[in-house]
Amino acid sequence: MAVMYAIPGQQSQINTFEDALSQYQSGYGGVVPAGAGLLAEMRADASYEDRVKSEDGWVATKIKQKLDTVPKTQITGTIQAAPGSFVGQLNSTTLGSYGLGISYNATWHAGPWSGPAPPPWRCSREVSAAVTVHYSLNTDWNFNWNPEYNWVENIVLEVIPGWIAGADGTPVGYTISGSLSESYNLKVQQKK
Repeated sequence: MAVMYAIPGQQSQINTFEDALSQYQSGYGGVVPAGAGLLAEMRADASYEDRVKSEDGWVATKIKQKLDTVPKTQITGTIQAAPGSFVGQLNSTTLGSYGLGISYNATWHAGPWSGPAPPPWRCSREVSAAVTVHYSLNTDWNFNWNPEYNWVENIVLEVIPGWIAGADGTPVGYTISGSLSESYNLKVQQKK
């Protein structure tokens, strides 16, 4: 007698790799929100810590670079993410490699100039901003040919895992969406 396996149903949210796999095998496709478990998994990965969470990471460094170039004749102003800002090269077990969209609007403040008056290029001031950066997740969960891989990497990382992942169902790729935010207190010493 043959054993029949039920195809898993559509997931209301993705918290684990098993949820992601069940949604893929179900054949429903669509957009499924990331749950608290997946967001915690993303935050726990070293790539998130290094590039996103740390005040010395990639995102915070980009914001500090903007603070260093604010107008030297002003004591307050606003900086924001450039349209289409994006941080990639992040990893998690469930998502594999993924990227996050970035948005923020931060008011900065500059202290007084200090240092010897002549020569003026030796003067400096502290420029600071408390900023909350909002990150948006919108990533496809599928096993499609990746143009960033060579053909061997595509076979090993996409085609074969896709066959294995879809073996127990009617596989259809889908999108996982979600949002995260991180707050930073950033300071730079701007030179005159």
